Amino acid sequence: MIERYILAAVLAVAGALPASAQNRDRDRDRRDDDYRSRIDTVLPLSRNGTVEIELRSGEIIVTASGRNEVRVRAESERGQLRLDASPSHIGIGTRGMRGGHGDTRVEVSVPEGTRLTVSGHSADVSIRGVRGEVNVSSMSGDVVIDDASSRVE
Repeated sequence: MIERYILAAVLAVAGALPASAQNRDRDRDRRDDDYRSRIDTVLPLSRNGTVEIELRSGEIIVTASGRNEVRVRAESERGQLRLDASPSHIGIGTRGMRGGHGDTRVEVSVPEGTRLTVSGHSADVSIRGVRGEVNVSSMSGDVVIDDASSRVE
């Protein structure tokens, strides 16, 4: 008789575990869907410094300014934005959340002559007035480069 109760209890607990795991996954997915990340900052950059931007999807807009600083405005739907900075190098990108990155928009204003490395898997790229070395790669998306140096890859 006791064995029947133990067996019934074990079966009830075993049946509840998958439902509990499903609820936990659903709650985690809901939190990921609500996650947005933003950056709005100004950073110093030395003369002939490098700015590197890498996104999975979204839009990258780079324009030149007459200042010796980099202005970064970025927003990501589902990815955590990443910003690494030193006086000679600034790196911008995303760290993926479980289930994808979502679209990201990055707007950067750089000093003229800045060396740029920009890459995206599915990203539209617009670079205007930089007058520095530009290296761009995008698997799918529009690429517009205006007024860069003689070396554009």
